[in-house]
Amino acid sequence: MSKKQKRILENSLTEALGLEQYAYNPAANSALVNPANLGYNISYNLLTLYPYPLSYAYKQYGFLQTAIDQPIEDAFRGGVELESETLEADELELLKQTMEDHNDWENIKEAQRWARLFGGGLLIANTSQETNKPLNKKALYGEKLDFIPSDRWESIMSDPEAGVLYSNFMFHGKTIDKSRVCLAIGKKAPYYVRLRLQGWGLSFFEQTLPPLVQYLKSQNVMLELLDENKIDVLKINQLSSILMQNDGTQKIKKRVDVAAQNKNYKSMLVMDKEDDYVQKQLSVAGMAELSKEIRVMVAAYLRQPVSKIWGTGSSGFSSGEDDLENYNAMIESEIRPQCLKMIKWVVDLRCHQLFGRKVPDLTSKWQPLRVLTGLEEQEKEDKIFNNIFGMVDRQLMLPSEAMEYLKRKDIITMETRALKGETDEDYLNRVELAGGANEVSETDKRKSRSGGVDKPKD
Repeated sequence: MSKKQKRILENSLTEALGLEQYAYNPAANSALVNPANLGYNISYNLLTLYPYPLSYAYKQYGFLQTAIDQPIEDAFRGGVELESETLEADELELLKQTMEDHNDWENIKEAQRWARLFGGGLLIANTSQETNKPLNKKALYGEKLDFIPSDRWESIMSDPEAGVLYSNFMFHGKTIDKSRVCLAIGKKAPYYVRLRLQGWGLSFFEQTLPPLVQYLKSQNVMLELLDENKIDVLKINQLSSILMQNDGTQKIKKRVDVAAQNKNYKSMLVMDKEDDYVQKQLSVAGMAELSKEIRVMVAAYLRQPVSKIWGTGSSGFSSGEDDLENYNAMIESEIRPQCLKMIKWVVDLRCHQLFGRKVPDLTSKWQPLRVLTGLEEQEKEDKIFNNIFGMVDRQLMLPSEAMEYLKRKDIITMETRALKGETDEDYLNRVELAGGANEVSETDKRKSRSGGVDKPKD
């Protein structure tokens, strides 16, 4: 066979088997490296731009509410501790009480929830000043100050083309200057997607759409199977001939209704000799396992443990500790940093309202996410107690300072004289000078003056 004949034979065989495309497109050798498969499974619609489905889905499905609300609630669990060296104790307590009385913490959490649901949330400072002008912080002293939580659809940008960070807002017909607004932005989108979002972020459910659709589809299928679990098949003699009559449909319908009514309240079904009755029952084996796997997939996309979303504990050899550690890491890296920005803004305005000045050293401290058992909590307090009094023994801390620190940590809750720097001798002298020496027994006096040992009188 000549080379020309061999080439013709090879080309003909390649064309007959449909393999000519692979000769010119090496990437088509495997579906795994074909970019068309990726494009087929990508949605170019943005769920973030549809507020009505998001709103009603949040309203209807409890596990979606949990996926949105639970990380925010867990981030603020135990409260946020405010600390400052320049503020007096009563001033710091006034700040904390004012924020609680005006529901500032709840308003911050609500704005953060709408950021996760819609891709953008806002907190608006409501004062007695004109809303369309920049906020004058120095004029807030002693004036009215409240915070209104909102979302990106309730507070519309007055200049969408300029971008959300540089625009004023329209809130129920009123122009709100951008200096009165603190933003909570959802997950930042890539450039081409960000152009469609007008500066806002992505809804949290953009990344959970595929498993969410699978879950809803599985629930619908299970309901349909339950409806069709038991099917009655009634075989009627000469059905085709009866249907060809003018009133054939009515006769068949009446016949079926009579059979169904008989079957409902009687144990005997009377039928024609030529008729037949069969009852079929479907099996739904495997649906429980499939539903479980889909729930695990949904939790994985949400980056939350299955126990947080569905209320079911870990199974097998897993204790759930690893899942909780990943969940806590997500809160530390994603939820709390954005919340901290809004907290600082709210606290700064509150300081201007209450004290007429900015408090530069005011810091916010989060509570630990890990929940300790009673035994672990006691061991922790014992270690703190021993470390503190170890410093007292080495004269690195005064006893009064140690007592003040332990009281601040709620390890000691009672008011003690040592907390005020008062010794037993000082207490006895103060009581005697006040004319209340009779209130202190002679035994207590001897114990106090002898270092706690009851020595008899000479």
